[in-house]
Amino acid sequence: MSLIVLVDDEEELVRELKQMLEIQGHTVATATEGNEGLALILKTRPDLVILDLKMPGLSGLKILEQAKQHDPGLKVLMLTGYLDEDSQKQALQLGALAVLGKPIGFEEFEKAVQTALKR
Repeated sequence: MSLIVLVDDEEELVRELKQMLEIQGHTVATATEGNEGLALILKTRPDLVILDLKMPGLSGLKILEQAKQHDPGLKVLMLTGYLDEDSQKQALQLGALAVLGKPIGFEEFEKAVQTALKR
C-alpha cells in the first residue's frame, strides 16, 4: 500500500500508531528523534510523513521545512500535544496538510491519514 514515516518522541504512541497503520496495510518506518527522522524521510521518500511538532533536538517544524525543500510535494501531517495557534499556523505555512492534537482518537487519526494519502 503506502510507505509512511512516523516521527515522534513518545515511544508508546509510536508503537500504537505504527501497529494501527500496519493493520490497515501500510508499511511504517519510525524514528523517535528528529535527526534520525529527517534522515529516514530523505532516504526512503515516503508517501506520507507524520511528525510530532515539538521534540527535543530537531523539531517537527525544522524537519518539515528541510523535508519540503528536498521534496516540495511531500505529504505531511503534524501531531502535537501543545496546540498553540502560532505553531499551527507556521506548520501549515510550511506545507503541512493538517495539525492534529494529541491525544488523538484512532478514528480521527485514520481519517486524517486516508485524506492525506488521497491528496
